[in-house]
Amino acid sequence: MLEMLEQRYSWIQDYLDQYIAVDVLNEEFVIGYINEFKPDYQVRLLGAPKCSQLSKDLGAMYKKGKLNRSAIGLPLIERGFPKWVYVYTKKELDK
Repeated sequence: MLEMLEQRYSWIQDYLDQYIAVDVLNEEFVIGYINEFKPDYQVRLLGAPKCSQLSKDLGAMYKKGKLNRSAIGLPLIERGFPKWVYVYTKKELDK
């Protein structure tokens, strides 16, 4: 179980090496995670599928000091679509 957790964290870190920032509404990011780890998810009419495991992993990585997190407001105002989302970036190592 711990090995799978570390694999998921490593995959997220590797993705951030290429794309700088991620959030749970980024369809390419979420689908990539789903394809790699086969977690449960729910299809949404707008945006990326909802994947609770990915949200938990991102939150845990932030709490462990592995990621930075900031909230951004979203300009799209549609019923059922959030008004804001957390955006995660890699935590730079102190030099």
